[in-house]
Amino acid sequence: MGSNPVGVAIRANVAQILGKAIKWNHIASFGCLVAAVFFALHKWA
Repeated sequence: MGSNPVGVAIRANVAQILGKAIKWNHIASFGCLVAAVFFALHKWA
């Protein structure tokens, strides 16, 4: 099986999209953790 340049490009593109999605998930989960800590420790008046 030869290396199909279109297949290689598609795989590279999918890896790039997944990498961005994983980075975005880390940012979102960090924000959720911060919100959870805030609501857990916040003294409601």
